[in-house]
Amino acid sequence: MCSIASICDVKLWNINKMLNKVNLVNTEQAAKYLAISKRTLSNWRSIGFPLIPYLKIGRCIRYRLSDLDEYLNQNRISHTSMGSMS
Repeated sequence: MCSIASICDVKLWNINKMLNKVNLVNTEQAAKYLAISKRTLSNWRSIGFPLIPYLKIGRCIRYRLSDLDEYLNQNRISHTSMGSMS
């Protein structure tokens, strides 16, 4: 016999699973998100640098938006150096 708590857990798991799928984008969408070309993103994936995690589902490549955001945050420059002024 299923308890109400276990039914709620299953429903919550299904909702989380659906929300996670919404956060998946294809190569074209990921490239636009990163403001680079699809070819550049494909080349990066091929050579393994920079390392941006992706999922391969059959022949389909998908990226998590959270992984793209993490890549952008890791490559954020928050300062500029000023050259010497003469």
